[in-house]
Amino acid sequence: MPLWESQMDCPGCGVAPGEYHHSACVLEQCPACGVPYQSCECDTQGFERLVWTGFWPGVMECREFGWYVRRVEGENWVRCAPDHPGAIEDLTRLLREAAWDPEQKRHQRRQ
Repeated sequence: MPLWESQMDCPGCGVAPGEYHHSACVLEQCPACGVPYQSCECDTQGFERLVWTGFWPGVMECREFGWYVRRVEGENWVRCAPDHPGAIEDLTRLLREAAWDPEQKRHQRRQ
């Protein structure tokens, strides 16, 4: 079962879903590139900040794409169906196989 079943306050800064992150929150995403705001060097002038959705960044896209993994002893993480016991959203695959769309403000499958 996925780790993030329902909306929650931001674990980084405590804001409620729909609110802007507090300054320097490690979970705020850059609206231009989608990576954590603190890690990017984008010129975000002209971009609107992203609000906290209530879900860890990328979780909703993984659910939409059906990208899940589970831990297998001796094999690390393996792909699986969302209903498999221990399944969680495959955020690593999302970062490898999807691209950030600044207009949609979300990851999209690469063509």
